[in-house]
Amino acid sequence: MIVWIDIGHTYIGDLECWLGWKDEPSSTYIEYKFWDRQGGSDDDIVGYIRILNFQNIHDWRLRVRDCAAGDEGEIREFSIYIG
Repeated sequence: MIVWIDIGHTYIGDLECWLGWKDEPSSTYIEYKFWDRQGGSDDDIVGYIRILNFQNIHDWRLRVRDCAAGDEGEIREFSIYIG
């Protein structure tokens, strides 16, 4: 399984990002932090995340936190490819 993300932001060193999933019938998400304020003053996080052994999960979420003021951004794309 491959996850594609495209997050536009003017200072990616401010961001924390998690990929979350849950199994039925649980109402609680399990999260994996894949971005932890690295990247400094670079712009945008764009790329693939490869995930193994999750083909049967159907409930996903992307959570992004901006940990500093003064910059702005948006989640432009979040896609999951299973196969």
